[in-house]
Amino acid sequence: MEKATQNTKRVTIEIIFWLLLLGSNFSFLNQFMEWHQALIRASVVVALYASFAYFNMLLLIPHFLNRKGFVWYGLIVVSFVLIMQYLLGASDLLFSSNFSLEFHSVRNSDMESGIVKTDEQIKSFIAIIISLLIVLISTSYKLILDSIARQKAKHKLEKQKMEAEMNMLKNQINPHFFLNALNGLYAYSRLSPQKTGEYITRLSDMLRYSTYAAKQPSVAIKQEIDYIKDYIYFQQIKDDDIAVEVNEDIPNENLLIEPLLLIPIIENAFKHSYDESNVKERTIIIDIHQKESTLFFECKNSLPENRISDTKSKYSGIGLENIMLRLETKYKERHHIQYGEENGFFNLSLKLNLDE
Repeated sequence: MEKATQNTKRVTIEIIFWLLLLGSNFSFLNQFMEWHQALIRASVVVALYASFAYFNMLLLIPHFLNRKGFVWYGLIVVSFVLIMQYLLGASDLLFSSNFSLEFHSVRNSDMESGIVKTDEQIKSFIAIIISLLIVLISTSYKLILDSIARQKAKHKLEKQKMEAEMNMLKNQINPHFFLNALNGLYAYSRLSPQKTGEYITRLSDMLRYSTYAAKQPSVAIKQEIDYIKDYIYFQQIKDDDIAVEVNEDIPNENLLIEPLLLIPIIENAFKHSYDESNVKERTIIIDIHQKESTLFFECKNSLPENRISDTKSKYSGIGLENIMLRLETKYKERHHIQYGEENGFFNLSLKLNLDE
């Protein structure tokens, strides 16, 4: 549809150009001959110019100019100018001689002032100038069209590459989580058989979301939050010594967001709050709220006592690199993210404008 619209615009521009050239030729010739003769001769002239213009755009430029065949291209253009002189001269024989007589009379004043040029020389000069202008205009027009086409092809290729990279980043969501959840199903069914149904339902919802919804360019924010809650549910079954607090205030649950955008942050929070010594209580606080089309997301996780000094460097693993790249790709200039350590917690806050 878009391509058809562009072709229509291009054809319209070309028709307008040739009609303007036809009109200017007719207005000039109508001063020296009857209007019907002027119209016919102007049509013949424009048809000759149009024939070479499209011959130049469709054959000469692709096969000679674009392939660095400058010498051959120049020779053919010179040949065209000479042929045009012959054809225009031949066309004069088909019409009344009034044109030559009238044109000659117009030049009498010039000849009286010492300009010794015949009407034929002047007509030849004008024809050469017009022929060269047709070559210049048609060549420039073709090169511009080719440049636009290359830019569109490049943009399309970059878009396809970007989509492939985005899909790859989405697929980097830790697959071990699902393997652990499936492995834990048997044990959970033995220990808490009455809750097995909820376990299976939540796991099914997560698999469905990551398999199907994640392939969409955007999903409702409610779906993303539900996925996060399901993820937290399974993590707390695995590590029951961690306290997770989720605060949300989303008036518009249908606000669209890129799927699986926030989950790497949650994964990092669980990963980097782990304390092998079990000396400190593990805590994760997640705050999600929305104001108009802006989403405010904050995630805080406690840090272990025996953490390394450069926490920020440690935290900046594949999960954070993942989300930073996706934010730059999808929400460039529409997001603000900052993170760092404060009072024994690692804090990450994200402000995201979801208005397309």
